[in-house]
Amino acid sequence: MANDLQGIQLTNYAVATTDWINESSGGATPTYEDFPYRADITLVGVTSNHSPDVRLNYSDIVSGLISPICNCGNNVVRIYASEVPDNAVRIPVIICTKLS
Repeated sequence: MANDLQGIQLTNYAVATTDWINESSGGATPTYEDFPYRADITLVGVTSNHSPDVRLNYSDIVSGLISPICNCGNNVVRIYASEVPDNAVRIPVIICTKLS
């Protein structure tokens, strides 16, 4: 992990199948209706003022399982899925650039 003027970067990260939570459990409204499952990736130094660029493997992009939209919060990058993946999702690189 590097922290410099370009932003914060994480490489070769695996999101385990157990990392996903169902945001709609208990009748709650998910952040994105079509992608009710969320995985939080810890990335120290990231805030909601960062813009995440999560670069997925091609097979994960075309599957439609993983949302093309992701968010940043305090020390976390959030990714979303339509269902819990059968296997770990390997993310080659995440780059978070501070916007303000």
